[in-house]
Amino acid sequence: ASNTSVCGTRCVDKDGDGHDAASPYCETGIDCDDHDPESTTTAEDADCDGVVTADDCDDTSSRYGARALDGDCDGVPDARDVCPDKADPEQLDSDGDGYGDLCDKCPAVADDQSGDACKDSDDDGVPDVDDNCPSVPNPAQLDLDHDGRGDVCDDAVKFDEKTDGGCAGGGGAGLGLGLALLALLALLGRRRLRGLLVALGVAGLFGLGGGACGDGTPAKRPIGATCEAAAECVTGLCGGGYCLEPEADDDGDEIVNRVEVQLGTDPLKADTDGDGLNDGAELANLQNVDTDGDGKPDSLESATADSDGDCIFDQYDAQDGVNNSDLTPLFDVVCRQEGVCAAAVSLLSVQCTPGEDPVCDYSQVTGWEATETLCDGLDNDCDGLTDEGVAQGNCTPEVESLTLEPATFSVWATLSRSVRVTANYVGGGKAVLTEGLTWSSDATGVATVSNGVVVGVADGTAHVTVTHGTVTASATVRVLGTCPPGEEVLVGGASCVGVTGDLLAHYRLDGDGKDASGNFANGSVVGAEPTADRFGNARGAMAFCDAGDRVEVVSSRHPLGEVTATWTFWVRPTADSGDDAVFSAGGLGDDARSAVVLTGGDDCLAYVGGGNDVASDGMCVPPDRWTFVAVVKTGQSLSFYVNGRLSATGAAAAGQDVTSRLLEIGLGAIDADGAVREQLCGALDDLRIYGRALSDAELLTLYHLGGWADVGTEDNPARACDHVLGSGVADGDGAYWLDPDGDAAGSGAPFLGYCDMTTGGGGWTLAWVYGFTAYGAFDTPANAVTPRPSWPASGADVPVSTTAPAGPGTPGAIDWALWRHLGETMRVTSNVNDHLVCRPVRTGAGVESGGSLAMGTGGPVSCTVVSEVAPACDGVAPTGVGWGPYGPSFAGPDLYYYFDGSTTTNWPTHDPCGEDAANEVRGVTTPGGGLWLRHAP
Repeated sequence: ASNTSVCGTRCVDKDGDGHDAASPYCETGIDCDDHDPESTTTAEDADCDGVVTADDCDDTSSRYGARALDGDCDGVPDARDVCPDKADPEQLDSDGDGYGDLCDKCPAVADDQSGDACKDSDDDGVPDVDDNCPSVPNPAQLDLDHDGRGDVCDDAVKFDEKTDGGCAGGGGAGLGLGLALLALLALLGRRRLRGLLVALGVAGLFGLGGGACGDGTPAKRPIGATCEAAAECVTGLCGGGYCLEPEADDDGDEIVNRVEVQLGTDPLKADTDGDGLNDGAELANLQNVDTDGDGKPDSLESATADSDGDCIFDQYDAQDGVNNSDLTPLFDVVCRQEGVCAAAVSLLSVQCTPGEDPVCDYSQVTGWEATETLCDGLDNDCDGLTDEGVAQGNCTPEVESLTLEPATFSVWATLSRSVRVTANYVGGGKAVLTEGLTWSSDATGVATVSNGVVVGVADGTAHVTVTHGTVTASATVRVLGTCPPGEEVLVGGASCVGVTGDLLAHYRLDGDGKDASGNFANGSVVGAEPTADRFGNARGAMAFCDAGDRVEVVSSRHPLGEVTATWTFWVRPTADSGDDAVFSAGGLGDDARSAVVLTGGDDCLAYVGGGNDVASDGMCVPPDRWTFVAVVKTGQSLSFYVNGRLSATGAAAAGQDVTSRLLEIGLGAIDADGAVREQLCGALDDLRIYGRALSDAELLTLYHLGGWADVGTEDNPARACDHVLGSGVADGDGAYWLDPDGDAAGSGAPFLGYCDMTTGGGGWTLAWVYGFTAYGAFDTPANAVTPRPSWPASGADVPVSTTAPAGPGTPGAIDWALWRHLGETMRVTSNVNDHLVCRPVRTGAGVESGGSLAMGTGGPVSCTVVSEVAPACDGVAPTGVGWGPYGPSFAGPDLYYYFDGSTTTNWPTHDPCGEDAANEVRGVTTPGGGLWLRHAP
């Protein structure tokens, strides 16, 4: 018998009870009648799941019976469903062959009936419609240069530089992992086999994506990776050939990358057309202005180039390829039209001499002067200013008042400050005066003044007065007093720097090698260049990196013998792989020098003294960030401080004997043959050398000099929690100010984030805290994680959060676009599943390989169970990360953590066995979990 109302004509009824055996549907191949193929009386089990009360769409647990009366739950019974395996309420069947498009291997071939008879000209198992070389068998579909033409048909396989020679991923390891996992899943026959494969990403799973050799869909590329299309980038934005952060402004032209790509300008070049005008200035109100109306926006058309040689700059030339004699388009560009020219615009004309820039002819304008010489109250050069440059000498206009800048200020005793005088004329106009001025002070014992330069004498307040003719003006100066001997003056501060005594040298490195201690041990700059300091002052520090870059002090005051000293400095190293000497004093022989070196690729602190070397036991300086370092040596004892806090101690061997006064700042030494040792690559500022051991309080004073705040505070946000930890200022678990992308604006504005500074070495940033929508019905479609981060999940319907969680018990998520800055080492915690620490497994060169929730990539991971929470399956850990339309997952062998964001399909697996089963902990009062990130390890 055949029950066509249930299974169609493809099923048989072994025991003749009217209930069909659904062998094409049920993996067991048994009769669909309560597992009893010999009985004709037992109740119908339509979906072979052991539940006889309803079909799959109505069972209490829809996870059982993937093949039911309506196995895909799309509202269409399997008997009439053109694709019973996949939900398709619209029943699309383009070729009318009875197989829905979602199940049909060849939806455009109408005569294949089975859905399997697609045309395959080369008989390689790949239908012609999908074959990158349909005439030559190539089942692997290799296409190393990603040009869409299979390698077996490609005359010239040109490797794509963005994949590091087309084979950056290696592919072999990933292929083995992918095949093994696919085989295992096929044997298990889990209900979400196809969903898992989609989630894990076939390309990442088989080592074919992210630049690996093969034909799979490439993994999404991270920020900074090369690209040709937006679809290649995890951020969805490709500009200038690179994957970019949409809301960042990489070229500093005040237009975010996303807008530049939309408008066609180069997001990596502040002046796209090279005419000296910033793109932000040319894109008025973020519109592509086209001054000459030729269809080329000003931002892409130069205002200084002249392609056709007709003297009309391209931006103003509607016919760039035609030599025109009419120079009218340049009239408003080169002709000033204010002052005496305002009423004589018709008399102006544009003139051009071949090979020279066009100019305006003002010769017919009455009163015109190229440079004003007449003191007549007129704007003779038509620039909008009246009698500028003629106020002194050529005429004596009537001065109405004087303005002093600054009008109120402070100065230290023995230091000076200049005051500028501006004359305001009767009838308008003004000019800076430097002549015909008389200066005086009402308290010369406090401050003196001469030619506008005020010099502090002693603590107190004075008023300095300037007179020009009959007009006077005054400024108030507060003299802060004299710093005690040995103390340093903080210009603009309210007190002296309280670090007294034995300051042997202070190299501010403000663009030079001068010693600011008063001991005149000046150095010479060789190769190093000025750079911005930690406060943003343009020439406040020195940058070193090229071989030989240094500040050399031939005769320093560095202490000799077995050194007792304190060295303090600010350093911002560039990430590299070598040893970087901050300074080295003395000779090159054993025990003959005293140096501080940042060792290895992690730039860990070490004192180097020949046979007296002492490492700081892992205290390292983070790259590309300013860090205050102090090393205190008293005889053989050494203490290392980072950002004013004691970080490590050690002891050197006895017998050091520094004999040379040579001091090299920025490298270790230059050998006799010219070879450079331990070249610093990075920026350095404020190197101080004391002949004694400074106290902890004194070091904190120097650290906060200039108002510098601790890392992780509102005034100095950290990039991530491990940045706070590495800065030595962490004060236990809790809230710290973070600015992951460092732009202090937009979606990346600083915020309070929660940091775990104790678990597993600390430095964990809490990126996400979630709960469940239907914990009591855990394995039903109604259950999902909530809220979800702003990661890509087109099928998810739970709320999205971009608000950082205040703590482990507060749901929320840091904006997912910022996660890549927080680190790729992942820690997953939950009170219903085991805790994991996972790291991406790199199968190729670059960050685009390996599974990462921070980077949005699917692929293998190395996971360790760090806390057993669920009683089932101790020690099982997942091996892969995957991404699907409802959210990412950890899997191995099957789903372990599935962050399902849909309340209409699937459910959020939390299975410590990795079997995609309901093995989560039950009965938890406030169930949920969290994701933490940090940089390796």
